[in-house]
Amino acid sequence: MKKLVFKILSVLLVLTLALWLALSYSRADALVGKAVRGTASDAVTGSAKVYANADIKVKTEVEGRIAEIPVDLGKAVKKGDAIMVLASDELNGEIRANVVQLKAAREKLRLPLPEETDLANLQDQLDRLKKQVEFGQASKADLEKGQRDLDKLQTTIAYRKIERDEQAALFEATVARLQARLARMTVKCPMDGTVIEQYKWPGDYVWTGNEIFRVASTGRWIELTLAEEDCAGVEAGQKAVVRLASYPDTTFNGTVTGLAAFSNSDNKTRAVFLSVDAPDAVLVPGLTGEGVLTRSEHANTVLVPRRALFGDRVYVVKNGRIDIRKVKTGFVGLDAAEIVSGVTAGETVVLEGQSALRRGQKVNAVTEGAE
Repeated sequence: MKKLVFKILSVLLVLTLALWLALSYSRADALVGKAVRGTASDAVTGSAKVYANADIKVKTEVEGRIAEIPVDLGKAVKKGDAIMVLASDELNGEIRANVVQLKAAREKLRLPLPEETDLANLQDQLDRLKKQVEFGQASKADLEKGQRDLDKLQTTIAYRKIERDEQAALFEATVARLQARLARMTVKCPMDGTVIEQYKWPGDYVWTGNEIFRVASTGRWIELTLAEEDCAGVEAGQKAVVRLASYPDTTFNGTVTGLAAFSNSDNKTRAVFLSVDAPDAVLVPGLTGEGVLTRSEHANTVLVPRRALFGDRVYVVKNGRIDIRKVKTGFVGLDAAEIVSGVTAGETVVLEGQSALRRGQKVNAVTEGAE
């Protein structure tokens, strides 16, 4: 019995020794990369959307039938350009008629009233009557009646002048009102920009307040929506990079101009505003994408690929064997991680399969991308 146990233990010892030797001299392949010196970034990501500096819907101020739309959808317009004209033949006729009446009323103001001639004659008669009363050739009653007739005529003349002034003023006000209405029948663009939507066409009848165009101003900005916790440390002047779905191979550099004054409590987000240097024709309002905002940077620091981190460990290949290092990290991004201590620049680090490796194991270092 003892001999059997001894034989079994001997076999197990031989097998263990053989396995140890096999593992010691076998080399597993390990996909590796390099620790390098570079700039570590504390960056956060969020969804991005393009907006125009101003985006308004242009409305009519008067009613009428559209006679002309002298702009094209999608084309640039300048502030003050006519973008819609209402039919105005009837109104123009009314203006001409009132202008004629105004001119006549003003001519009348230059002419003396017929009563003014009677007033002069009546004044002469009253003067003669006063002398007659002095010589006893007329009674005081006759003089008083003459004075009353003179006062009455003067009052009548004053009223007639007021009426003529009033009539001229009314025609003048009517012409001004009609001309103002005529001016409002030509709708002008309120700003430099682009016509991006059209709601009415020539021949349509429009009422006061109807929307006819949507105009986006020149100048663009981007809203970057971040999670509330990612907004800590965000401030004006920080840099961001935006990639839009319509331009997947192009990045746009932006600068933070400010943060929204409030957060969205429903989805726990807050908007960050970016200025972007890109043509308006490229940054079409409404485009969406993703953005990366850099809150802080550490220059000339050790960086390893993000995949090299295995918890708080990095597996280093040194002299063909695995060395497991405990590391202290700094900024950790999507693609790279800053190593404050534990790994130095130039060392080779394992990128995947760390759980299958052990300290001291021999490996064949396979550089990522190598054939």
